[in-house]
Amino acid sequence: MSEASIPVDLFNPGQVFACLGLIEAADILLGGAAGGFQWDTGERDLFVLSANGTDNPVEAVLAFLAEAEAVAVVPHGGALSTEKWGVRSIPSERDVFPCPRPDTPSALPCRLVAGERSIFVSHWVDRSSAGIDNVKFWAGMAGYPGPALVRDLLAQVRTWSANQRAAAGADPFGNLDPSSASAVQSSNLRFDYRAGTIPFDAGFSTNAHSDVAMIGFPLVDLLAAIGLEHARPHRIDKLTYRYAVWRDLLTPPLARAALGTAGLGFTTRTFRIDLGWPGQENQARAIKLAREDTAS
Repeated sequence: MSEASIPVDLFNPGQVFACLGLIEAADILLGGAAGGFQWDTGERDLFVLSANGTDNPVEAVLAFLAEAEAVAVVPHGGALSTEKWGVRSIPSERDVFPCPRPDTPSALPCRLVAGERSIFVSHWVDRSSAGIDNVKFWAGMAGYPGPALVRDLLAQVRTWSANQRAAAGADPFGNLDPSSASAVQSSNLRFDYRAGTIPFDAGFSTNAHSDVAMIGFPLVDLLAAIGLEHARPHRIDKLTYRYAVWRDLLTPPLARAALGTAGLGFTTRTFRIDLGWPGQENQARAIKLAREDTAS
């Protein structure tokens, strides 16, 4: 077994979701993965990840992302395609699809592929018929598909220098040095509030200023999307969620339940996410802040 620890901001929901994504990805790539959080141990809170083998599990996941291609998964016999956006489409396996067949390419699921290894990413697909919230914070964008957004995030990581890539292994969320894990972004999955904006009531909106470069954290988005493949924060209403962090090293099934605030008997801390509307109401949502839920 090998183990690694990284800084994490427990009040940043995207980073907590991304920590679950590290557990999920390490379990697929290395096997035997487990993870948990450490707080009250010093200046910064930490996330600890363990997995089989001798390789640093965080670095192993980042190496996979540096190599992976984002492809769209399409239903057998359908006409949907993401070729228009330069994203390769592949048919679903055994004619099994993870949701009702979508009417538009924007709702297609994604698979990260590197050689024989792959990780499914599809939290945004419509599973409302099964009562599953998709926790989707982006919308509109003229039908721009989720797999294309994931492809763009991977491309941002590949613009990093060798020094940035090395620094990201120890600080993938940019908590110690934001420049080590950030990139210029025109769009993202809106999991990291540091890269999201809600226009001021005074009328300022970055969308109206083409000379303003927005900086985001692509690894937070990529890993959070992986983390939400089999887990969800607890939805209170459209603009409020709750999530929990846990102290013990938990395997993926237990970590998924703990994130959603299930009472499993482990030591946890619970947080509440407040969302807002960055544009038109009832379209895209954005994380405004997270606060500890002391009543939990």
